[in-house]
Amino acid sequence: MMIWIWNWQASAYDEVFTKQKEKFKMTTLNKIILCALFTLMMPLTVIAIEDVDLQQASEKTLKEFALVCKADAAEDEVEFDELANYLAICINDELESNGYQALRSEALDKLIKPLLKP
Repeated sequence: MMIWIWNWQASAYDEVFTKQKEKFKMTTLNKIILCALFTLMMPLTVIAIEDVDLQQASEKTLKEFALVCKADAAEDEVEFDELANYLAICINDELESNGYQALRSEALDKLIKPLLKP
């Protein structure tokens, strides 16, 4: 008798669970819509992250970072042909790691030109 009641409860539970599962079944269309929503929301997340206003580094700070990067280049034995690119990447990395705004190419060129002279 006890086994029959338990089996009856288990089968009733299975029926309810199966109906609930069918109710929330993800169709292909639902998956496509969900993926589209996530895709549309991704740029908003990136915009929100990059909207942080970083301060610009002072001339003194820029020159210090440039000298540090030139010393690193000498230590790493960077060839002259690759020196400008190395310095640009290094200076911007230093700026970003210290919470400053990265420099654009024109400003970097002005900063790097004096460093390329022997």
